[in-house]
Amino acid sequence: MNKEAKAFPMWKERFGMLIIIASAIMLSRWLFQQNQWPDSLTWILSICVLPLAVLILAEGLGRLIQKRA
Repeated sequence: MNKEAKAFPMWKERFGMLIIIASAIMLSRWLFQQNQWPDSLTWILSICVLPLAVLILAEGLGRLIQKRA
């Protein structure tokens, strides 16, 4: 039984990743400019937590898109 392969919607995954990265940049700017948290917490969030969150969200979005394609 041969099934025809569907075209992978890579543009959706790339667009989603750009949205996630742009959101992380905006959140990082907010952390540094308008937040009253201690500087050490702000640095940890922006250097350690935000990149990991971007990676996890982008991977999850990619898997969701591939599952529905």
